[in-house]
Amino acid sequence: MKISDATIRSLKPTGKQVMHRDSTLPGFGVRITPKGARSFCLMHGPERTITTLGRYPIISLAEAREAAKRILAQKTLGQYQPRSIRFSAALDLFVKTHCSEIKTGHEYERMLRREFFPSLQSLTLEKITPHDLAPIFDALSPSIAYHGYNYLKAFFNWAIQRSYLEHSPLVRMKKPKKGKARERVLTDDELRCVWNVTGNLGTYGSLVRLLILWGCRRGEVAALRLEYVKEDWVVLPAHAVKNNREHRIPLAPMARELLSSVPAKSGYAFA
Repeated sequence: MKISDATIRSLKPTGKQVMHRDSTLPGFGVRITPKGARSFCLMHGPERTITTLGRYPIISLAEAREAAKRILAQKTLGQYQPRSIRFSAALDLFVKTHCSEIKTGHEYERMLRREFFPSLQSLTLEKITPHDLAPIFDALSPSIAYHGYNYLKAFFNWAIQRSYLEHSPLVRMKKPKKGKARERVLTDDELRCVWNVTGNLGTYGSLVRLLILWGCRRGEVAALRLEYVKEDWVVLPAHAVKNNREHRIPLAPMARELLSSVPAKSGYAFA
């Protein structure tokens, strides 16, 4: 379809990010997020790199078209160069524009800042090489290295879309093997010990006790909203659960008592 201002305004958000292509300029289009934000973008090159041109209506349709044509012309003439930006500034922008849009965004930010920021913060993205990354991964445990690779890959892909990079430095690196799944669980005596200790930890203790009673993921209980509590059930909606499926938990008397003891705030059970 030919994209016009009326077309852009009429676009409706869905449950996922969607790119609507323009029929008059190859690779050019409008991307709309699940929250309804609209941005112009250009898909180009053999690797189908997506470059974000700017958010609508801050940038007009005409301005976005001209920017897309300019990039395509520079690519054809071999003159296109990504914009330079330091890892520290790029990470701040990544957290603001990408992590805020996904449920696990805080995990991305925590991992990237803790494991990669100290060594890479002063480097510009195009200067980061496998030689810079290999020592970082070598110092991590197998599980953290595996997840860190996935988070860093998402970060570099985002940077490519923003025209800060042409290629990810991870392309030439082998993905770390996933750590072995843990087989050991706490014994009844150990669980009893944890339960007794958490009685003196206030809100945090109540959170740990609910984790023991329900067997849920830590983040799911920590982000529990009061509206999820329905008489004899706690109903976690699909968007609040990692597997994107509604999860129903029987609200037994012990759990109900724990919930009633925490100082709820702003709609959350654990402020």
